[in-house]
Amino acid sequence: MADRRRTADGTSRRDFIKLSSLAAMAAAGGAASGWLGRPARASSPRGNALPGRIVMLHDAAVHGQGTIDPARAEAAVHQGVRLLTGAGDTGEAFASLFPGLTASSTIAIKVNCIGPC
Repeated sequence: MADRRRTADGTSRRDFIKLSSLAAMAAAGGAASGWLGRPARASSPRGNALPGRIVMLHDAAVHGQGTIDPARAEAAVHQGVRLLTGAGDTGEAFASLFPGLTASSTIAIKVNCIGPC
């Protein structure tokens, strides 16, 4: 079935989509020419060192009255990392998860509260 809808200049909807796609590809090709000649940067995504393993800790003393006890929270994180890795020392545990970790390194840990927190 022929597409009978046309714009004022006689272009069909199908022709418009074809031309738009070609214009987008041409624009992308022009933009891509700048990076096609450059060598790719080396990257080594770390991924998950211990896939499928989680640690779940609960210490009711960490939070109470709407405040968090930073010392208790830090102790819980250290315990969790040691449990996850099987290391006896917190430093060894973090080093096994983050090779190249130094005293000036910054890391972030995502906390997932299961149940009411």
